[in-house]
Amino acid sequence: WQNAIELFANIPEQERDIFCYIAALNSCAGAIAMDRGNQIIIELQKCENLHFWQCHDIQAAVIRFYAKTNQNQFAMDTFERLKEQESEMDANKLGLIYCAILDCYAKMGDAPKLLQL
Repeated sequence: WQNAIELFANIPEQERDIFCYIAALNSCAGAIAMDRGNQIIIELQKCENLHFWQCHDIQAAVIRFYAKTNQNQFAMDTFERLKEQESEMDANKLGLIYCAILDCYAKMGDAPKLLQL
């Protein structure tokens, strides 16, 4: 995981794409590198990166990162925000988001919430 995080850090910001960000967030989750993952999320929220931030694949990676690093409330808040856009999502994107939050609830041991979704 560390090698992937270091590789991402060495890619100039203007050359990063969706796949770089997803791989970096997944690596931060795997390494439980909470600070670095949160820095990546802040970077994604910059004006020049909003086209990445609005991508549902990125949002699913963000939810998975939050769940893996035990930032469950942030994962749930992200999911709730995305649920408001549910009517605009195709089935594949919706599936990604729901799988990510289901994983979060499973990690929390919240069986009633799992069954509710």
